[in-house]
Amino acid sequence: MPHKRFFSFVPLPAIKEALDTIQPSVETAQNEADTILDNMPQDEDKEELRRIMEQLHNEWTQLNRNYNDKHRLREGDVPSSEFTEQLNDLFAWLNETQNILSSSVHVADEEHLENLLEKVTDREEELSDRNDNLRSVNILGDKLVKQSSVNVDKKQIEDSLKKLNEHWNHVAASLPEKRKLLEDKLGRCRSFIEHLDTISVWVKSTKELLEKQQGPVGSATSTDEQDSMVVDPKTMEDALQVRQNNISQLNEMYFKLSDECKRREVLMPEPVSEKVETLNDDWLKIQELAATLRPLSDTSMEHNYLEERARAEVPQQSSQWPDFDSALAQCHESLTMMEQVLRSQIVTVGDIEEIEDTIKKQQANALQQHSKNKNNKEVLKTKGKRLY
Repeated sequence: MPHKRFFSFVPLPAIKEALDTIQPSVETAQNEADTILDNMPQDEDKEELRRIMEQLHNEWTQLNRNYNDKHRLREGDVPSSEFTEQLNDLFAWLNETQNILSSSVHVADEEHLENLLEKVTDREEELSDRNDNLRSVNILGDKLVKQSSVNVDKKQIEDSLKKLNEHWNHVAASLPEKRKLLEDKLGRCRSFIEHLDTISVWVKSTKELLEKQQGPVGSATSTDEQDSMVVDPKTMEDALQVRQNNISQLNEMYFKLSDECKRREVLMPEPVSEKVETLNDDWLKIQELAATLRPLSDTSMEHNYLEERARAEVPQQSSQWPDFDSALAQCHESLTMMEQVLRSQIVTVGDIEEIEDTIKKQQANALQQHSKNKNNKEVLKTKGKRLY
């Protein structure tokens, strides 16, 4: 937002000193320009230079005239029109500032809070320059009241100055208070939005995962036989207990913001309300899905594994190639064990470190088993060649 510029009060003697310092340079420039113009042919450049010097002369003359007027007013009479003009200008600024201070505060609207805070901060930064304007108005008003030659309503001037100074004191004190209030509200709003976004991401991803994995862990394999991530009920229960606290805290923050919006007679932003509503709906869905998780117990897994191993160890009485059958059974046993190990891995939903640790363990087990299978394959290969 662009800043308005206001000039500070400068004593008249300082202005006079500056004018006297600049005057020789102005006169030199005018003399040199006259010499150049006398020797220049009549063309566009000459007309442009003449226009520039004429503008400089007019501005310098007007500047000196303004100083002389101010000096006369300081030493002599003050026209009531100048006092009225400055008084009205300062009253207009104070009224505009008061409107900003009286603006509704939408405590759950981050963009609104940022814009309002910027306006209040800008006005607070203008106080110093406007204080100079206030001092000037008071000086002019006092002179008008003391001048017996001026036909003005002195009582009205005194009343106007009193009202102006009271209004000024109120606004000057309210601006820093309003700024601190808005900074606090903006900080709370940002904390709530950040909290809401973080939990919404977790809830959404968890719900999607649980929707893909319903029923027993043993059935959590996709149709193309690629293992998907499995979620253990106990781990999920612990995670839900932790997140329940987060959800409760978030809802409490939301209810407080809603109550404050009602007190201030402003609306809760619709996107925020919708996001909170969606979050709570998804949370209920997660709890329903988590209640349906039925993983295979360790006993069941061990029983299945032992059954597979027992079948693999049953000798084939009618087999003519016992060595080949034994190697094949070992491969089958290794693959069955690897499958059971992969299915038994438990990860915490949303816990990236545990997921990565689980992946590393699975990779290590897979490499170890791969080495063992490689030896078994060599045996199979050798036995197969002997069959021919």
